[in-house]
Amino acid sequence: MVASPAESRFDREAEWEGGVDGLWDCPPCPPDEEARSALAAAGGGVIGLPGQDAAAGAAGTAILACLRVIDAHLCCGAGLASLGGKRAELLARLEAPTCPASLAGEAWLRLGVLALLGEAEIARAADAAHKGLNLAVAEDASSRQLVCLALLGIADALAGRAVRADVRLSDAVFLCARHDAAPFAQLVVRGAAGLVALMLGEPERAHAELAVATGLADRADWPETLRVLLLGHRLYAAAALGCEAESADLARSLGEVCIPAGRRLLCAYRHLALGVLALRGGLSLRALERAEACIEEAGAGGVGLLSALGVLLRVQALADLHRCPEAREVFRRASPGWLAAGLNRLVAVARLELAMLDACCGELDRARSGLAAARGLVPVGETLRPLHRPHGWLDGLEALLGGSGALPRVRIQTLGEFIVEIDGRRIYDRDWKGQRTRMLLVALICEGGQKVPASRLADMLWPDAEGDKALQNLKVALHRLRRLGCREGDEPVNWVHVKQGRVSLVRGLCWVDVLEG
Repeated sequence: MVASPAESRFDREAEWEGGVDGLWDCPPCPPDEEARSALAAAGGGVIGLPGQDAAAGAAGTAILACLRVIDAHLCCGAGLASLGGKRAELLARLEAPTCPASLAGEAWLRLGVLALLGEAEIARAADAAHKGLNLAVAEDASSRQLVCLALLGIADALAGRAVRADVRLSDAVFLCARHDAAPFAQLVVRGAAGLVALMLGEPERAHAELAVATGLADRADWPETLRVLLLGHRLYAAAALGCEAESADLARSLGEVCIPAGRRLLCAYRHLALGVLALRGGLSLRALERAEACIEEAGAGGVGLLSALGVLLRVQALADLHRCPEAREVFRRASPGWLAAGLNRLVAVARLELAMLDACCGELDRARSGLAAARGLVPVGETLRPLHRPHGWLDGLEALLGGSGALPRVRIQTLGEFIVEIDGRRIYDRDWKGQRTRMLLVALICEGGQKVPASRLADMLWPDAEGDKALQNLKVALHRLRRLGCREGDEPVNWVHVKQGRVSLVRGLCWVDVLEG
């Protein structure tokens, strides 16, 4: 989750001797000296290019100066709040015709990291990573390709596409060996694979991936900055596993480095991980205090992603404390921003938490609706898993709701692409048996989905039909709609009811995104 000094053609053309080690070899930054230290580091060859600015030309020199300041802040772990100007300057210089192509990939990679970490803007992070990846492929810069893939994997996972992220990073792990990539790139890929495994609800695998990353860091004798960041990853994974002794040791080591130096990014990460550990241990009030500390540190340091994760932890702690109104209010205020930023995964997890809270309070219908809404936030076919919770937590929620019967068998997504899924099977264009069947479902949803007069639907779909012809056509379309997705001999899902001349989608069996509160 940090920027990388990946290989580039410019590095070779300029006969760069510094290599990737120089990028991260900078001292801690106390908060009151953060900007001054970052600028001083920028002038001192933070990215390992001393004496090479002239070879880059005027435009390249200006981009290198931006990269050095950004890298200085990232390597200090002190925060990103003051980097807005450098981000804007980089974007402007990338649009200039004089921008060296060999540096553009490095710049897009940094911009992707800032979008992800600093602003928690998933779409922008993924767009920048894609641009960096395309340039890396064109330059045959294998290490930078791997780091861009790692960034894309984390963005995918946060957007709710955890399976895609896992596949992407599995390929990247394979490419690490195939291309004999630099140890730094391998470390970043392993670290990203560990974080994605956490989001997939597999803390054991995350722990193993991060153990491999630790071995890479030890063998390569990397600078302290990378070791400290890796400490944060390992602490997060150990906390998710509920390993109290290991978490305590890692937290102590991380605290000794980041607290005296006021490194806000790392302090926020430490509070988040310790809050997760407290949540797993049933210490809900302590988890809430850690969440508040994480939010405070992340906010002061301009680290939007950690702030969002801290807010999620706050919802979880409030839910465990049965402080229902407060948990709902926190979610109500946070969720629009999360959705706008593309953090669908966090919204889905928070909805799961509120569904569990509702179920424990006996509000089963509301809990079922919340569970369906959570599932609707991830792509069709994705398995939604909780975050920061032990194995069996989601099974417990479904048991409270009455097992598999509590889940809707028909899921309809209308926002963005129109998708219908019945019993886990997606309905494709070829399955509709004519466009009138599809139009009937759309019309029914547009009318609210409940107790819609059959005559109104008939007039909407067959306005020119004479006599009873429109109602007869409607009966045929309703029959086809009920049998949608059925194979030969299948019993149809009775998800569309007609009663007293009114048509309804059956609540409990059918979930529609725009009809959920």
